[in-house]
Amino acid sequence: MEKKREKEKSVGRDLKGMRGLVIDDELTILDLISKYLKHLGCEIVTACDAKTALNIVESKNFDFIICDIKMQGLGGADFYRIIKEKKPLITNRIIFSTGDILSETTKAFIDSVTNPYIEKPFNLNGLKEVIINMISDGNK
Repeated sequence: MEKKREKEKSVGRDLKGMRGLVIDDELTILDLISKYLKHLGCEIVTACDAKTALNIVESKNFDFIICDIKMQGLGGADFYRIIKEKKPLITNRIIFSTGDILSETTKAFIDSVTNPYIEKPFNLNGLKEVIINMISDGNK
């Protein structure tokens, strides 16, 4: 019963003032997610590729990072490995998004990490819940 109340509280929590980085090579998705999170009161920085995101992470701190797994050039798994090596304390702030959960490579990567993921196309309120639950679990 206690856990259920905690979960209900966390889902009701808002994201106002949270800082997030959204990484996706699909500009319509990048725009949609960033507008939604800004509407919720988040400060959002976007990157359309992992290489740009790595440069951004070097100079800014984020409460959460939403990273597409399949991107041209460096993908989400590559981004994760580099972050794990250079800034390991923020790896638990990464939420992965993918439209390719059936791929063996994607599935193997998702299974190898403890980070949450959300499947595309996703419900924006579902994304909000994933962020809130990740932060509530102490991964902030």
